[in-house]
Amino acid sequence: MNGLLQRIHRHLSKEKNKHWHIDFLLEKGEILLAVLIPENHGVESSIALSLSRHFPFIDGFGSSDSRARSHLFRVEKRDLGKIMDIIADHMEGTP
Repeated sequence: MNGLLQRIHRHLSKEKNKHWHIDFLLEKGEILLAVLIPENHGVESSIALSLSRHFPFIDGFGSSDSRARSHLFRVEKRDLGKIMDIIADHMEGTP
């Protein structure tokens, strides 16, 4: 999680050199939501698995170290409530 806030700030900025996949993706889309979850909670894969049941995804993207098939999903603004519900369900009972 070192440097996470700086990385998020960079991803949200408009002017930058393109380096990461998200830099190229943001040419065609926009960030609707960023949720920061400390890795020690171990819920990233389970959230991604749940999201894959509800939203289209790019198979194999960002999930090489996960049991989820993808960590990149296509969502619309109207889907933000559903996403937050899924995340909240997985965060229940975590410190």
